[in-house]
Amino acid sequence: MPRMQSILKVNTRQRPYARRPPLTAAQRRAQKSARSQKSFDVNKAVADWHAATLAKAEELSQRFGVKPRYFLDRFFHGGAHMLSKHSKVSPWRVFLSKAAAEENSSMSDTMKVFLMTF
Repeated sequence: MPRMQSILKVNTRQRPYARRPPLTAAQRRAQKSARSQKSFDVNKAVADWHAATLAKAEELSQRFGVKPRYFLDRFFHGGAHMLSKHSKVSPWRVFLSKAAAEENSSMSDTMKVFLMTF
């Protein structure tokens, strides 16, 4: 009786798909020039955007009498609080949280007291 392992063994060196033929030198040059052109276009677009952003920050700083850095921070970091607003811990909030937890421990699910944020 033949060994099952030798019958079921798969040759790992064979590829289950046909291998593409290698690119010619002309094809490699064409791909390289396309990549470099795309990279140049992307870098130019980013540089244009950067210059426009700095100009807008400078314009707003003169208009409102603050430093341009203020507007750059607002542009790039101003929306961060919209994603996750974290309220500061204060003694009043701690008291409300403990009071709500105390009330909720003795009530059913439909009668729970929720901590109001204001």
